[in-house]
Amino acid sequence: MIFSLYGGMANTPPIIHVMQLTGWSMFIIYAHLYWGPYKKMSQLLSEGKLPEAAQCLNSIRKLVAINLTLGILTIVLASTTHFK
Repeated sequence: MIFSLYGGMANTPPIIHVMQLTGWSMFIIYAHLYWGPYKKMSQLLSEGKLPEAAQCLNSIRKLVAINLTLGILTIVLASTTHFK
C-alpha cells in the first residue's frame, strides 16, 4: 500500500515512520521478553525457585506495560492522523 500510494517509504508522511518505529520497538521488546525473562522464569519454575521466578514475572509485567503503552500510542496516531 505504501508503494502504491506514496511510491515508497521515502515519500510517506513522517507519522508513518513514527508508527513503524513504535511497531518495531514493540516487536523488539516482545522478542526480548520471550527469549529473556520468560525463558528464565520457565527454567526457574521447573527448578522450584519461586522467589527468583517472581522477579522475572515482575520484569515481564513491566515490559508488557511498555508494549501496551506503545500499542495504544500507535492506535491513537493511526486513528487521529489524516492521510492523503
